[in-house]
Amino acid sequence: MADPDARDTGAGGTLADFPARSIYRALLVRGLQPAEAANLTAYLAGLPSRGVHWTIPEIEAIVRRRSAEVAVAQRDPDDLPGPVQLTWQLS
Repeated sequence: MADPDARDTGAGGTLADFPARSIYRALLVRGLQPAEAANLTAYLAGLPSRGVHWTIPEIEAIVRRRSAEVAVAQRDPDDLPGPVQLTWQLS
């Protein structure tokens, strides 16, 4: 099940559902070189592709981190734990 707090990618899915490996494999089947396919996959994920040589694990890690950041940023403050009461022990 997809994370309901993850950012919408505009294509009907969430950022956490970005199919990097599937896109990469489809591009390889269509004749792209591995480096070209990885950079095009990164571009489709919204990453800069000019002058950068991406790998699929790097792309997936960044997409996961972005998804986690969005989930944390959209958390309801009432659901967060309250402040911790600190006490001093005097002996």
